[in-house]
Amino acid sequence: MTFDDLVQAARAAEAAGDLDGCAACQLEMYAMVQKDRSLLRRVDPTYLRIDHLIRVIAAALFAMERGDVRLASYYLAHFPQDFLPREGCFPEYRATLGQLAYARGAFAEAAELFEAHLASYPRDEQSWMLLGNAWYRQGRFGQAVRAYGRALQEKARFPAAEENRRRAFAMMMAPDGASLAPISEPSQALGVDPEDWEEVRMLPVFINCRDRVGCLRRLVDWLLAAGYRNLILLDNASTYAPLLQYYETVRSECVRVVRLGENLGHTALWESGVLECLGVQTSYVYTDPDVLPGAACPPRFLQAFARVLAAHPSLRKAGAALRYDDVTYRNAAQTIETEDSYYHAPLGDDVYFASVDTTFALYRNVRFYHRGPAVRMGGMFVFRHLPWYYDYEQLPEDEQYYLDHANSSASLGEKLRQMTPRS
Repeated sequence: MTFDDLVQAARAAEAAGDLDGCAACQLEMYAMVQKDRSLLRRVDPTYLRIDHLIRVIAAALFAMERGDVRLASYYLAHFPQDFLPREGCFPEYRATLGQLAYARGAFAEAAELFEAHLASYPRDEQSWMLLGNAWYRQGRFGQAVRAYGRALQEKARFPAAEENRRRAFAMMMAPDGASLAPISEPSQALGVDPEDWEEVRMLPVFINCRDRVGCLRRLVDWLLAAGYRNLILLDNASTYAPLLQYYETVRSECVRVVRLGENLGHTALWESGVLECLGVQTSYVYTDPDVLPGAACPPRFLQAFARVLAAHPSLRKAGAALRYDDVTYRNAAQTIETEDSYYHAPLGDDVYFASVDTTFALYRNVRFYHRGPAVRMGGMFVFRHLPWYYDYEQLPEDEQYYLDHANSSASLGEKLRQMTPRS
């Protein structure tokens, strides 16, 4: 097949929802370009852009879900390796490579990959447990015990890690040649039935707060009206008086306020240890306060997010897509270009494989900050990012106060503070 034939085949596969077919075409295109770089001057390179190639990673993850380790390994072995570590592409790639090696029974290779991943994500309790399992299966029981201990340090109520640690310690005392006792694998269960609205509406919804009250009030009002009954506001040492007053009026059986006592930034939920203190054992929501469901968003939208996670255990979270075609603030052109790059790897109707930061998302019950693997939910589930519509020469009082007091972890706040003229 010629390159143009592959482009047509990729388009047909994409239109048919054939993720594997599209990914295979893309890898063939990439192989052709590697052999003849002059092709790039004569052909349509769209499917070789990273925002399109990302679907190859999705195909690898879903092949692994099906137990097709050979196909998953093929996809990742032939994927352009220099793209993998990029922040907007797949920063947690070593964990997935480790899982593939583990599934193949290459436990030494898996251990090396998990160790490399954990150097950047030291609070990933799932990878600590898998590292312990990889060492256990190599007979390195002391190292396995220590890895399980780290998993339990991050997540105290982790029965599988606790049981595996006991078995690894027992093997340390067993006579030479003793048979390995079976061990457990990490569970990817959500801890909630996506079809049970009463369970879903009680999932904890953590909203990260600092000095902004207008957008927070709108989000809380929307969620309460939609029936959500477990909102937890995480306060990062706010000093804006109207917000502190709002906390006192909004407290109820459905809304709790946790004062963190310091500004922990966008990763406050995980840095604070709140998940452990509250004993969270289900999936949960985490979000910044400056987003709002769009006009078409149904009240029970979180059930759709949960269904996607239940269907795809390789995904760590499902987040809301953000509308961006009508952005009005002065940095609109750059925002539109950036946001557009997240929606070129469709996995189904209005579901896109893409990284998600701290906008509204449903997470598995994990204990560390991460961007993926994740999906963005579009269509009726689109949210609005309210700061994209502000007039930054006439900001609401709380937003101006927030910008004046924002730290460097508030990336948008930092950019806008630099752009906003001072009187």
